Amino acid sequence: MAECRCGSGLDMRWMNDCQGIPLTQVCDDCQKIKMKKYNPWVFNGYDQAFLDEYSGESIEPENELTRQQRLDQWTELQDKYGTEK
Repeated sequence: MAECRCGSGLDMRWMNDCQGIPLTQVCDDCQKIKMKKYNPWVFNGYDQAFLDEYSGESIEPENELTRQQRLDQWTELQDKYGTEK
């Protein structure tokens, strides 16, 4: 394993959130300091509904296109600009 970048000389490892997403690399010496940078819910659990409520907005697009609309747009762009060969 590699040494932690904090300068402790200890082995570093990934610190993950509650869903297993890597956040930062830590060792036993710097873990508590680096954890303070994150809200507690990052480690305790959250879902998309919580994030929407917390941020005040949804990540879902307001005007989601249907598959056919996306295909039509793609076809229009190909007709307009051609395709590379």
